[in-house]
Amino acid sequence: MIGVYRTSSEGAEIIYNLLVNEGYSVEWISQEIVEQGQLSIYELVVFPGAHEHVFAFLSSGKFRRMLRRYLLNGGKYVGFCGGAAVGVWAVKGFSLFEGLKFLKSYLYFLVVGRTSFLVVWNLDNMFGKVGLQEMTWAGGPPIELEDFKIEALFAESKPFVPYKDKPAIASGKYGEGCLVLFSPHPEYREDTLDLILRAING
Repeated sequence: MIGVYRTSSEGAEIIYNLLVNEGYSVEWISQEIVEQGQLSIYELVVFPGAHEHVFAFLSSGKFRRMLRRYLLNGGKYVGFCGGAAVGVWAVKGFSLFEGLKFLKSYLYFLVVGRTSFLVVWNLDNMFGKVGLQEMTWAGGPPIELEDFKIEALFAESKPFVPYKDKPAIASGKYGEGCLVLFSPHPEYREDTLDLILRAING
């Protein structure tokens, strides 16, 4: 069973419907489900873009504890944009510096909207990709975690977001659990939808 955190983003619906169409058993999850310790029934959880889970993580100690418990006990987590930020904070904790990085990215997104970013795939990445790939970006910060494998780097910068050579996609472990985190949004392009399925199956 896969749980997809329900957010206000179009991407959440796209990801949910993609998984249903691929034959996965999928349910929506919420802040209440996380806080009640019910994540353990899911083999994997997906945290899409948007802000709802970001606010839940920052405002609720129970949310933070239960999410970390899920990961420490072997849960699998795939996060995109804001969901990736939540994954980063679950692993290394939230700090003012981390919050400012996210806020800076998000404010730039509010001004310019979705934009494209080129990423460059690292050798031996889990997706089997090579070279440059264009992806949609909507405010996600770089995925900077020690001991995580960098799957792809940003290949360019934009005004106010100097991301070139910073991690765009990364994977790693926390306790017995594992995470795959995307700063950009593969769900918004037909030619990157396969990355979602590979992350879930990886």
